[in-house]
Amino acid sequence: MQMQKVLHLKTELEKKNPKLQGNFLVTEKFEGWFVTIYYSHATKTWLAPVSSSNRIIPSMFWATRLFNKLPKPKEDCFIIAEAYLEETPFHILNGIFNKSKDDCACKEVQFKIHDIVYPNNPTLTAIERYNLLRELELYKIEDHAERVEVLHYGRYDSSQWQKIFDSITDKGGEGIVCKRETGIYSYGKRNSDLLKLKLECVVDLLAVRLEQSVTEKGNLSLVLISKRYNGVEIRTVINSHELQEKFIADSTTIIGKVVEIKAMEEFADGQLRQPTFHCIRHDKTEKEID
Repeated sequence: MQMQKVLHLKTELEKKNPKLQGNFLVTEKFEGWFVTIYYSHATKTWLAPVSSSNRIIPSMFWATRLFNKLPKPKEDCFIIAEAYLEETPFHILNGIFNKSKDDCACKEVQFKIHDIVYPNNPTLTAIERYNLLRELELYKIEDHAERVEVLHYGRYDSSQWQKIFDSITDKGGEGIVCKRETGIYSYGKRNSDLLKLKLECVVDLLAVRLEQSVTEKGNLSLVLISKRYNGVEIRTVINSHELQEKFIADSTTIIGKVVEIKAMEEFADGQLRQPTFHCIRHDKTEKEID
């Protein structure tokens, strides 16, 4: 059973007649693994999380005990969640979740619950399914799981969606997911009922200098200039006050290091659209920059 595929908002907007009618639920897209947690009514058991391709994840096998603290639904269903670790870049997260030997259990994982699907009731809409998540009583496992928060509800509004997206990515987040409230779950399909706006491009660059200034409103502005292998320089605004203080206090914590920069897209000249600082790649050298 294939999960519904997410359509890029940009792809939909490029169509002659974008299908963006109706109200949408806008939630945050976290930097995690999408996993599925099945419930078997026959055995009255919540099963361990599996990957989006239904692969067993040994590091999360322990979580079957966790989810069996939840109520028992009256029929087969499955939860769709995003598994992630706080402040852990995906390349590190990937290694942790992929462990399968010795004591590989990752008990620090957190599950952001996005959806619940009932295969025998295929006409349930996105808003109905979101409301049904309340019946899961996630507070029983609140240290590990919670329903994603709806950040905006209403019709497509490019400026509003971009504002929410910017507020998330400025804090180092991934992007947003937008579900049409009347949309039903479409197995293995990609349509405008489920859209995403996220940082699609990831590059590793060499941090070469910082530029500090004060805005007209008296706020500190810090820009990281990083370089590609061909010499093209990328300017990235550092919005985090914590990072601003850290880098200004000691620029050697970042200058000369390989940094991971995420952006919405890469242009032909090597520049990036809306570049965002993500992390320092201590595992990479200057010879490995993009």
